Amino acid sequence: MTHLDHAYVRLDYGDCSVKVYSLPLVPITIIVWGATPEFTARANILFDSSASNYLSTEQLAMLSELTSARLRHASEVLDSRFKLG
Repeated sequence: MTHLDHAYVRLDYGDCSVKVYSLPLVPITIIVWGATPEFTARANILFDSSASNYLSTEQLAMLSELTSARLRHASEVLDSRFKLG
Protein backbone atom coordinates (compact mmCIF):
# COMPACT_ATOMS: atom_id res chain seq x y z
CA MET A 1 0.00 0.00 0.00
CA THR A 2 1.44 3.38 -1.01
CA HIS A 3 0.95 6.84 0.46
CA LEU A 4 -1.37 7.68 -2.45
CA ASP A 5 -3.76 4.82 -1.68
CA HIS A 6 -5.54 7.09 0.81
CA ALA A 7 -4.86 10.39 -0.97
CA TYR A 8 -7.62 10.12 -3.55
CA VAL A 9 -10.85 8.36 -4.46
CA ARG A 10 -11.89 7.73 -8.08
CA LEU A 11 -15.33 9.02 -9.06
CA ASP A 12 -17.63 8.60 -12.06
CA TYR A 13 -18.08 12.19 -13.26
CA GLY A 14 -16.91 13.67 -16.56
CA ASP A 15 -14.22 11.80 -18.49
CA CYS A 16 -12.04 11.51 -15.41
CA SER A 17 -12.70 12.54 -11.83
CA VAL A 18 -11.18 12.10 -8.40
CA LYS A 19 -11.71 13.29 -4.88
CA VAL A 20 -8.38 14.38 -3.38
CA TYR A 21 -7.59 15.32 0.17
CA SER A 22 -5.25 18.30 -0.11
CA LEU A 23 -6.04 18.87 3.57
CA PRO A 24 -7.38 16.14 5.87
CA LEU A 25 -10.80 17.72 6.47
CA VAL A 26 -11.26 19.45 3.11
CA PRO A 27 -11.93 17.03 0.24
CA ILE A 28 -11.73 18.47 -3.27
CA THR A 29 -13.49 16.89 -6.26
CA ILE A 30 -11.72 17.42 -9.58
CA ILE A 31 -13.69 16.66 -12.74
CA VAL A 32 -12.03 16.69 -16.18
CA TRP A 33 -13.73 16.62 -19.57
CA GLY A 34 -11.52 15.97 -22.59
CA ALA A 35 -11.81 17.95 -25.79
CA THR A 36 -14.40 16.94 -28.37
CA PRO A 37 -15.15 18.37 -31.82
CA GLU A 38 -17.85 20.54 -30.22
CA PHE A 39 -16.18 21.54 -26.93
CA THR A 40 -12.72 22.40 -25.63
CA ALA A 41 -11.22 20.46 -22.73
CA ARG A 42 -12.12 21.76 -19.28
CA ALA A 43 -11.89 20.93 -15.62
CA ASN A 44 -13.84 21.86 -12.51
CA ILE A 45 -12.76 21.91 -8.89
CA LEU A 46 -15.59 21.41 -6.39
CA PHE A 47 -15.50 21.62 -2.61
CA ASP A 48 -17.55 19.65 -0.12
CA SER A 49 -20.14 21.83 1.64
CA SER A 50 -18.21 21.40 4.90
CA ALA A 51 -15.16 23.22 3.47
CA SER A 52 -16.48 26.61 4.59
CA ASN A 53 -16.40 25.36 8.17
CA TYR A 54 -12.60 25.18 7.98
CA LEU A 55 -11.43 27.77 5.43
CA SER A 56 -12.52 31.16 4.13
CA THR A 57 -13.45 31.70 0.48
CA GLU A 58 -10.04 33.27 -0.16
CA GLN A 59 -8.27 30.33 1.46
CA LEU A 60 -10.32 27.87 -0.62
CA ALA A 61 -9.35 29.76 -3.78
CA MET A 62 -5.69 29.53 -2.75
CA LEU A 63 -6.07 25.81 -2.02
CA SER A 64 -7.53 25.36 -5.52
CA GLU A 65 -4.57 27.15 -7.07
CA LEU A 66 -2.03 25.15 -5.07
CA THR A 67 -3.74 21.85 -5.83
CA SER A 68 -3.93 22.70 -9.55
CA ALA A 69 -0.25 23.65 -9.60
CA ARG A 70 0.76 20.38 -7.92
CA LEU A 71 -1.34 18.36 -10.37
CA ARG A 72 0.19 20.20 -13.35
CA HIS A 73 3.67 19.58 -11.95
CA ALA A 74 2.92 15.87 -11.43
CA SER A 75 1.63 15.66 -15.01
CA GLU A 76 4.82 17.28 -16.33
CA VAL A 77 7.00 14.89 -14.33
CA LEU A 78 5.08 11.87 -15.62
CA ASP A 79 5.20 13.17 -19.20
CA SER A 80 8.97 13.66 -19.00
CA ARG A 81 9.52 10.18 -17.55
CA PHE A 82 7.51 8.51 -20.30
CA LYS A 83 9.27 10.53 -23.02
CA LEU A 84 12.69 9.54 -21.67
CA GLY A 85 11.68 5.99 -21.74
